[in-house]
Amino acid sequence: MSCNTFSWDCELPERTTAVLGARKPKAQLHITSDATGQETLYIPVAVARKLITAHKKDEIAPQSRAEVLYELNRFSESCAFSRLTSMIDRRDYSTKEASNKLALDGYSQKSIEYAVKRAIELNFLNNQRFAEVFIRSKLSMGWGKLRIERELSNKGIDIVEVSGWPDDFYEEQSESDRAYSFICTKAIPEKQAYQKLMRKLISRGFSYASASDAVKRYLQE
Repeated sequence: MSCNTFSWDCELPERTTAVLGARKPKAQLHITSDATGQETLYIPVAVARKLITAHKKDEIAPQSRAEVLYELNRFSESCAFSRLTSMIDRRDYSTKEASNKLALDGYSQKSIEYAVKRAIELNFLNNQRFAEVFIRSKLSMGWGKLRIERELSNKGIDIVEVSGWPDDFYEEQSESDRAYSFICTKAIPEKQAYQKLMRKLISRGFSYASASDAVKRYLQE
């Protein structure tokens, strides 16, 4: 892949066992020219394969560093968006989760921003929709408001931006009633019953006041 004093090539990494949550191995893009010398860029494997395939099919023929970087950017944006849509096909993501996932795959910030922006425009990513599904799912599992708010914050969603929270999600049942319904499914410990039941509720995100009211009501009955 050369032209006089300019050359480039891609080196794919050796196959390794994937580790959940870890950064994926990157390919190396080597660029050599008289003007800039030799440099190595680390890029996602999917992008490197696209570059190699396109060159073999004579679909691209970069003659300078600038042209290589242009094709790199073009393929990076395309691959990042394809990767994002394949992720969304399996489950919904918040925009922060999606961005973090693409970063682990080795995509540049520019490519990630392009892919996420396009997905939002097409309504493939929607934080409000994600939050609504997440909240209803966790409420059915007996989570309290504090834990739900904390977990959404970790996913990049500010609870004040979630339309209808919390009134539209609780219907007629109060937080205390929900805590009571959950704790009624648990056996009463022989020792330190109040303290142990309280810990169960608070660990699930119920406020101290709601948990205390529910536990006292359960023990009295």
